[in-house]
Amino acid sequence: MPKARTAPTRDGVQQMRTRRMLEVGAACLVALAAVFAMPTPASAAVNTYISVTPQPQGPSRMVLDVLDANPANGTPVQLWERNYKTQQYWTIHHVGYYNGYDVYEFHSNIADKCLDMAIDGPPGNGTRVQTWTCSGGSNQRWYAENVSGGDFVSWRPLHNMRNKNLCLDLLNGQYGNGARLQVFTCQGTWNQRFNVY
Repeated sequence: MPKARTAPTRDGVQQMRTRRMLEVGAACLVALAAVFAMPTPASAAVNTYISVTPQPQGPSRMVLDVLDANPANGTPVQLWERNYKTQQYWTIHHVGYYNGYDVYEFHSNIADKCLDMAIDGPPGNGTRVQTWTCSGGSNQRWYAENVSGGDFVSWRPLHNMRNKNLCLDLLNGQYGNGARLQVFTCQGTWNQRFNVY
């Protein structure tokens, strides 16, 4: 015959409640500790277009474009009217500062290649700009010089960190589909001013 169950005493009930409260409290502390121990995500990089200074009679938005959406190293970068295709999207990574200016890497959405000043020869006027596997090299980093006053202050010269006297430049100042990118001595002219938007 089973034993009759005896009702817990008042002290026993209090001990059970205290034990449950301690268990719940401990579980909450463990959960809270897990939340605070989680690594915080880095600030999100911006996925956008890079445009050149607008021309009064030109298309409204001419942007950097990876030629033929080719993912190979050495693919030229050109100017093209914005058409919302993948080869015109760039992820902007802020990687530091140079003399108070923001330094960036520009990663193409085509195979995550970087905007790159070619270094297969000495850098100088006319050195080609291409996409290349991102390496963190100074030839893939660009600092944005601030512009004060006048129109289009958001469009700024982008100096290459490998040779800071060379800026991203439109070959022969062309402003149309297919105009190629190069670096050239920084002059602050419209064809050397770019905006991220």
